[in-house]
Amino acid sequence: MKIQLLIALSCFYAPTEVMARTLDYDSLVKVSRSYCESGKADKALGALDRAIKRAPNRPDAYVVQGFAFALKKEFTESIAAYEKGRALGSTDRRLFVELATLYDAQEQYKKATGVHRAWLTIQPNDQEVRHELGLTLILAGDLPNAIIELKNVVKALPKKGEPKRDLAYAYASGGHHELAFPLVEQAFPTSMPLPVLMDFIQTYSDPDLALGFFNRFARRPFDPAHQRIEAHLKKLTAP
Repeated sequence: MKIQLLIALSCFYAPTEVMARTLDYDSLVKVSRSYCESGKADKALGALDRAIKRAPNRPDAYVVQGFAFALKKEFTESIAAYEKGRALGSTDRRLFVELATLYDAQEQYKKATGVHRAWLTIQPNDQEVRHELGLTLILAGDLPNAIIELKNVVKALPKKGEPKRDLAYAYASGGHHELAFPLVEQAFPTSMPLPVLMDFIQTYSDPDLALGFFNRFARRPFDPAHQRIEAHLKKLTAP
């Protein structure tokens, strides 16, 4: 009860120095997480500094510190904090998800892949993270391994459309449109959003096939954007 009250109060008041001396490590970490969730990253970092001084070899404070630095867009410091928490043995899912996202954003796909795989050794049935791993592998250009991971996700989550969409995109990016098409039809029985449609169209080198795909999955009636794309594709297919 005392900890919950302190967390609730932390949304409005910074802990005083007297309070800071009375809070234990776990309470400081929880108060800091609450600060982050209310957008008060600087206050969180102050409390986390105190927590780390009290127990520098415990990982939890570093996990929240990584989150706080990310809120401030200090991504180098965020990565360093997350990696410190990982080195100290954290198995907090948020660390692995957020750290991999930071590496993806910086196009450090090999590191992002390593973080995803490290988490999957802890929780091999986490299909959301496996899905993210597949997407990272697509970004890295490693389509064969992306297909392996995404096929596993589709098998585990047969009713979800997003894994089918992304597996289809991996196939299409590798030129295997015959494997992609049935998956696209399952994910988008009638039509698909324009940004997704454009992603798939750009995997075609044959404008006739691209136009055929457009006609099958474009939403009707056409708005001006669809009309422009259709006109461009028809121009490319003209003799």
